Amino acid sequence: MAPRNIHGSWSMHFEGRLLYSEVIGPTNTEASFSYLEELKQTLFESSEGIQSPWVILHDGRQWEMSSADAKSANDAITDWCCENSCVLFAIVLSSKMQRFAADIVFKEQSILRFYFDYDEAYQACLDKLTDAQQQK
Repeated sequence: MAPRNIHGSWSMHFEGRLLYSEVIGPTNTEASFSYLEELKQTLFESSEGIQSPWVILHDGRQWEMSSADAKSANDAITDWCCENSCVLFAIVLSSKMQRFAADIVFKEQSILRFYFDYDEAYQACLDKLTDAQQQK
C-alpha cells in the first residue's frame, strides 16, 4: 500500500511539566506517528526533560476522529508516554461520538483519561502533578 499524506493538524508546547496539545480535523496513522515524533522532540528539547513526572492536556474538541488503522499509532503514543514518566494523558472531547471513537482508537491505559470539560481536565493535570511531586 502506498503511503498516505498526514491528515489533521495539531499544536503543542511544554511548560511547567505540562504538555499542552490540540488536534484539529480528522487524523490518520501517519498523523499519529508524526505527533509522537514531535512529542518526543518537544520533551527532549525542553529544559526540564522527561526525567520527572509530567502530564499531557490534549484538547480534542475539534478532532474529527481517526481512521481505524490509527489504533497502533495511538497505542505507540500512550505506550511511550507510560514508559517516559507521563502520569496523566488527559484528553478533552466535545461529544459522545468522539468518546466512542476514542475507545476504538486508543487502548485502555492507566494514564489515559477522557473529559468533556476543559477546566476539569486542566485541574486533574495539576492535581496529578502535585501528587507525583509529593510522592518523590
